Amino acid sequence: MADNVQGELIPFNLPRAGIDYFVADGVSVGGSLIYASTSMETDSGVASSEESITVLGFAPRAGYATMFSEHVGIWPRGGITYMKVDYDESELEMSGFALSLDVPFLLAPSESVAILLGPTLDYALSASAEVGGQSTDFGIFGFGIQAGLAGFI
Repeated sequence: MADNVQGELIPFNLPRAGIDYFVADGVSVGGSLIYASTSMETDSGVASSEESITVLGFAPRAGYATMFSEHVGIWPRGGITYMKVDYDESELEMSGFALSLDVPFLLAPSESVAILLGPTLDYALSASAEVGGQSTDFGIFGFGIQAGLAGFI
């Protein structure tokens, strides 16, 4: 079971809530939080069990936003992501750090709202899993497209 869980429960793939603050013209600092928890009950006809999975993540970042025109821009951001996954049934625990980069394009229909769309990359700097007292290191590489909505105050 541990091999399947390692490949499927990666916090980089989960939605996250983020906040950024512009400390200077175009320069931002901020981060995002990841939290997911689920419980499931399985019944094989012979025995039943209840499993729970909890995912936690924290991703501080810095970036620089620049506008090409009044309504179009780009906002590259990068940082380090910490992740932790607990899978109770098999006593699997995964944790690690990753380099996270994203380069969303900004489409701003107004001064207070922007639509973000662009590539994202997560590369594990260190990641390990422990099951039943045995530990193993593994690699994670994630590449995808992100979409978001930004509000400016």
